[in-house]
Amino acid sequence: MAVDLLALWVVGVFVAVPVIAWWARDLARIPSPAWFWTGRHRRPWQWGVLLGWIAGGWPSIVVVLVWSRSEDRRDLLEEANDMHHRARW
Repeated sequence: MAVDLLALWVVGVFVAVPVIAWWARDLARIPSPAWFWTGRHRRPWQWGVLLGWIAGGWPSIVVVLVWSRSEDRRDLLEEANDMHHRARW
């Protein structure tokens, strides 16, 4: 039983790595001022992914899936896009 749980934890940690890498790249696309102007906070997402990864990887995959469909992400990407277009003028 303990071996099965350990195996599930190890597999989850490794399976989560590419998902977390995608999330990190997605998060890096959003400049800090976009977080400020939208009133959103990056830290809870970072903690959620980190703690989910430590808990076996599987919860971090759920957090990333929630992030990918979240209103926070939509608003932040929209603000980042607006900032990019304003900077080009």
